[in-house]
Amino acid sequence: MDARYLIVFYYLMATSYFLFGDSDATARFPFALLGLSMVVLARFFERQLGKLGSRALGLILAFSPTMVYQSRFAREDIPTAAFDFLMIWGAFQWAATKKNSYLYASAVGFSL
Repeated sequence: MDARYLIVFYYLMATSYFLFGDSDATARFPFALLGLSMVVLARFFERQLGKLGSRALGLILAFSPTMVYQSRFAREDIPTAAFDFLMIWGAFQWAATKKNSYLYASAVGFSL
C-alpha cells in the first residue's frame, strides 16, 4: 500500500478521534460514513441510469451484504470504492456537459 494512502487513513482516524474521543467505534466511523456516502452518490447517477435505476442502485448498495460488511472495518476497501464512485460520476457528468467543475470532481476522486 502506498504511503500517501496511509496518510489519508491517518487523518481520517485522527479527525474522528479528535471529534468523538478514541474508541473502536470512532475508528470505524469515517469508513462507515464513506460507505453511506456511496448510497447517496447513487442518486447522482439519474442522468445515466434513470430515476428508477439510480434508486435501485442505492438500495442495492445499502443492503448489499458485502458493502455492509466491508464498511464496518478501518481498511482501504470502502474509501477506494467511494472515491472510485466519485471519479466515475465526475467523468460521466463532464462528458455530458463539458463543465470543468465535473472534471475537477473526477480528478479529486482519482487522486484520493
